Amino acid sequence: LMAGLSPEELELTGIVLGYPEDSIGRRMSPEFVRLHPNFTVSEAIATARRELDNAETIYTLPVVSDQRKLVGIVSLRDLMRATDDTLVGAIMSRPEYVSATDSAELAARRCADQRHLALAVVDAESRLVGIFTVDDALAILEEEDSEDHARIAGTEPLRHPYLAAPILSIVRSRIVWLLVLAIGATLTVQVL
Repeated sequence: LMAGLSPEELELTGIVLGYPEDSIGRRMSPEFVRLHPNFTVSEAIATARRELDNAETIYTLPVVSDQRKLVGIVSLRDLMRATDDTLVGAIMSRPEYVSATDSAELAARRCADQRHLALAVVDAESRLVGIFTVDDALAILEEEDSEDHARIAGTEPLRHPYLAAPILSIVRSRIVWLLVLAIGATLTVQVL
């Protein structure tokens, strides 16, 4: 599968796969538009327009220093409201971000609860490494809710194929419902 990727896609895939499995680093997009605080609004819009096809989102744009450190966030709405010669640094707001090693579920809940369109993802040195959109957050929350419902209903997937799984692990994963049904059957027989 990796052999069919272009060198650029291979590099991006390597970056994402370098993070722990359930971390936000695995679910982020490393393709985003970077702005600099010294850009004018017209330069920022031109940059967003130029990188539009490769970016995950342009509605929330991270602002980074020369060392790639996240210093702020600017929305497309703020760019449209400002005059062309206004500096991005003057209209940017405090950055909302998560660490690349944070739990994907917690980051998704934060994104959804605080109604962010996107969160910046930073590494241990506060360097911007990706962007996490609300679409990604909602997909993660839907997956987590499905897993929770399956676990509650006793239908969660087994670690092994069903016929190859030891009978004890199958019983253990479904014991609550087996007991409820056994008690229900006993009561039904007593009534009849």
